[in-house]
Amino acid sequence: MTRHMSGTAARTALHGYLAEVHAENGRFVLLTGPVLSGKTTLVEQFAHASQERGLRVLTANCSKFSRHDLLGVPGQLLRDRHGPADPHPEPRSPARAAETAVRGILELAAAGRLVVCVDDIRHADPASVRFIESLAASITRHPVLVVVTDRTDATHNSIRLRGHLDRLPHVRGLALTPLSQADVTDIARTEFALHAAADGFAERLRRLSGGNASLTRALLHDHAACCGCRGEQEDTRPPLIGPAYRQAVLDCLHRLDPDTREMAEALAVADGFGAPDVIAELARMDPRAVQESAAELTTCGLLADGAFRHPAVRGVVLGDMPRNRRAGLSARAATVLRAAGATTEDVARWLSAMDDVDHAGARAPRTPPRARWEAVEGRVRTAAPARTLIAGPVADESERVPGQRRRPPAGSPADTGDGGPRLAPAPTAEPTPELEDHRTLWLAKDELALLDRRIAAVSRPESAELLALIARRLLLACDFPVLLREVWARERPARRILEERLTRAPYYAAAWALSGALTEDGCEGREAVRAAKLALYGCDPNEENLPAITAALATIVRHDDPAQAAFWCERFADGTGGRHVCREARLRVVRAEIALRGGEPKEAAAEVEKALDLFPARLWGIRMAELLACSVLAHVAAGNPASAAALLPHKVPDCLFDTRYGLDYLYARGLYRLAVGESLAGLADFLRCGGLMADWGIDRHRLIPWRLGVAAAYVTMNEYGKAVDRIDETFDLAGVDTPVGAAVSTGAGADGNRPGAPRTRAKFRESVFEKLRETAATPDLFRTLEGFRKGHLETEQQPEIRRYKIYDRHSAYLEKLSPSEQKVAVLAAQGSSNQQIAHDLSVTVSTVEQHLTRIYRKLQLAGRSELRARLG
Repeated sequence: MTRHMSGTAARTALHGYLAEVHAENGRFVLLTGPVLSGKTTLVEQFAHASQERGLRVLTANCSKFSRHDLLGVPGQLLRDRHGPADPHPEPRSPARAAETAVRGILELAAAGRLVVCVDDIRHADPASVRFIESLAASITRHPVLVVVTDRTDATHNSIRLRGHLDRLPHVRGLALTPLSQADVTDIARTEFALHAAADGFAERLRRLSGGNASLTRALLHDHAACCGCRGEQEDTRPPLIGPAYRQAVLDCLHRLDPDTREMAEALAVADGFGAPDVIAELARMDPRAVQESAAELTTCGLLADGAFRHPAVRGVVLGDMPRNRRAGLSARAATVLRAAGATTEDVARWLSAMDDVDHAGARAPRTPPRARWEAVEGRVRTAAPARTLIAGPVADESERVPGQRRRPPAGSPADTGDGGPRLAPAPTAEPTPELEDHRTLWLAKDELALLDRRIAAVSRPESAELLALIARRLLLACDFPVLLREVWARERPARRILEERLTRAPYYAAAWALSGALTEDGCEGREAVRAAKLALYGCDPNEENLPAITAALATIVRHDDPAQAAFWCERFADGTGGRHVCREARLRVVRAEIALRGGEPKEAAAEVEKALDLFPARLWGIRMAELLACSVLAHVAAGNPASAAALLPHKVPDCLFDTRYGLDYLYARGLYRLAVGESLAGLADFLRCGGLMADWGIDRHRLIPWRLGVAAAYVTMNEYGKAVDRIDETFDLAGVDTPVGAAVSTGAGADGNRPGAPRTRAKFRESVFEKLRETAATPDLFRTLEGFRKGHLETEQQPEIRRYKIYDRHSAYLEKLSPSEQKVAVLAAQGSSNQQIAHDLSVTVSTVEQHLTRIYRKLQLAGRSELRARLG
């Protein structure tokens, strides 16, 4: 009979069975439990304790690699034995070899009590299983304790062995149960010295791990590594998810059967759509097999109620999948989910999330604040890159500030004695460059914290040193917009002295212009361009000022003044025979952007190629996404998507999507996918781009027109109603009942695109829709979106629309209505009164009202205003 108990109770039971063993009474114990429930650890601890008591212990471990080893278990048990039990040199049958091994073990038991431990018998070869059966039957009158472990779910070999063991009276069964709250508290106190661990904290650990011993210990290890063992009250502290937990999940996955692991992969891919029939179709498994696999994953602590217990489990599963399998499973999932009734938006958002998975080990580990500060100090002083965001090569990065040259030796002619910061002269030779220092958000946060400390330590509030540090902080936040709002908020109180700062410190002016152009509540476009021009007038064309120069040029290019940007590129061009490779490479990227915005895609692609010829991809750091985006857009706009496809075969690092350059990459990839007919994937890229911009607070139409990209994707999928909703959202055209003459902002920055009357707004909306419909799947889409972004669409110059295509665009709504109801709905959406509709259709007003009532009920609308919003 099998006894169910926790690991602590099972350890006590094993020692009790060992005490029962004597010359006339052997014992056989079958220890079962789920994956990573602690069976191996328990047996190892028991074997070690038995050796300390002076008993002889024989051990054997089975694995997936030993399934084809003939008699692998007895070979491991008797590997150190010499004498009669050794195999004969002549060939013998497996049955005879097993009998010889049993006799050898019984001979060893003649010298005293013997302990035999065999771990994971499910992976043993068939001959070894028969050896275990024979050994179990032979120890009834010998002082031998045999402990064999197996998983709860039995394989073919395990079923045969358990059927044989059930007939033996000296066999005992122990089944490990999930850890209880008391067990978790005991492990926290005894193994991790968390003496103050409260019951609430232990219960949260137990729920998160499902009572799995290995996962629980991993969670406690992460908690102790991050928070220490200082006896703090843990009742309100949530469990931490760190590398130890992720590694434990990974170990659990690799111990599962292939079918169960494939079901876990399908569940991870279809996150949020985990219906059994969907998972079965996605994994191409029988529904009953899916249920069995789900039960096994629940038992081992990874699943709860059909979903992963923590998002980190899904991240580990997806991160462990080969890229080609993950891509194939994702493509099949899109079709399966749509067929299962998922909406286009849900599938698109799911596709966008598939590119943003927290891979196991991909993120930097969480460290205590004190250790984090020590790491920052050590890295800055001992391993700082050769080039910072603004400054050139320096002697001591911890003391040098942007825009400040090296201090000459005392007594030299260049030593003025005032110690004031000055712009360095142009270098005569190009050092080994590092185009980008901060490659991850984690490192950027460390650098930002260090800059804050150095800014707080500056004694002169209006010194050039302070402005240089603030400029460096602003440019760092521009690269990682998640930091921008906080940094920009610190600069707003200084607006009263802004003019003086912009005039006196050109590198500060450049950083302020770019950050103001990015922030939602920052300076307007004209003010940002003016500040950028001030910076360019004041910056010397040297390598030290290169980041400020490129920031100012980026501001001017994005605000549609390519002629000015081209002029400054020529001024700052390298005239020294190509010695300043870094400057030339960065300016090539600016020229490519100018050519792309100016309608010269082939020239833009050529400039990117020249920039990559000057510097390999590995030296561009996070800016590599900017080059990829520009090149992809250029090839797509030139009608050459095959060349763009060559740039998108591999997954870019996840850290790029923490930067503003990742937004450009998503936008470019979305346009490419629309061009090649992958509408759903393109929609996913646009939605992810917009989601990041909204989260960072830089969701501005002039930066990236992602909403119009979403509308274009909907047009290609014939979902016209959703496309019109996005057009209305972009240009704020939803208020159809606004009185004539009321200004409606288009967000495009052109006064000519501010339609006021409902008829003007309808005409404007129709013009935008028609343009998107004509260019949605063509190379002209990029130029169309650029025109909308710049505000160049003039409704007065558009040809007269033949008719208001409500039928074409809203067929999904109108198909629910009868023909007479469709006519009433169309006229009501156009603004006609009930009397006018009755006159036009030659019916009574009462009939019109009855039709409208049925229309509202069928379309689930509250009234005429919602009908106009949907169909108007």
